[in-house]
Amino acid sequence: MHDPLALVVLLDAPLLDFISARVEVVKGNGWDRGVTRILSSGDSQSIHVASAVDGPRFLKLFLSRILEE
Repeated sequence: MHDPLALVVLLDAPLLDFISARVEVVKGNGWDRGVTRILSSGDSQSIHVASAVDGPRFLKLFLSRILEE
């Protein structure tokens, strides 16, 4: 399973808190290549970014699906 938390957005989105933000992905060959950064607000387009997760509820949901409880 690649990213179970991404799947939770479809199953139970309220487990996550979202903000609207501008982001950039670092390009190049440096140590931070591929890092996603949240930028200060501005007049360019924003996207919804998950900013927090209810860890205990996520774990309970994840284990119930995997263990079929």
